[in-house]
Amino acid sequence: MSQNEAADEKDTWDTLKDLREKTEARLMREINQAVPAVQRSLGATVDTATKGFDSTMKNISSRTEKEQLELLKAYRGFLSGQLKFVDFRLKEIEERAQHQQKETTQAEIGRAAQRAYWYPAELSV
Repeated sequence: MSQNEAADEKDTWDTLKDLREKTEARLMREINQAVPAVQRSLGATVDTATKGFDSTMKNISSRTEKEQLELLKAYRGFLSGQLKFVDFRLKEIEERAQHQQKETTQAEIGRAAQRAYWYPAELSV
């Protein structure tokens, strides 16, 4: 490998490192800006769900023990179904995020390689 090729390869890796650091910083800024709004929205939803749960448990508690057993089993099944749906959505979103991250990384490498190898050195950014 010639000195020019070695220098070009080092520049490519430096460009990729810089791009990664800038992307991470931008993403963290965006996340930090979005988090308060999401927390407020989620907080209201959790409050509503908690009130619904408390109301349901009070209603169940006012029944006979035999009715409570049946209602609690049914309610547990209902909550289990919701939990399965949440787990499914988490897995789906995590897989999509991993796939997108892989595609982004491949695209960044491609762009850096283009700058390093296809353009004259004086035009390379």
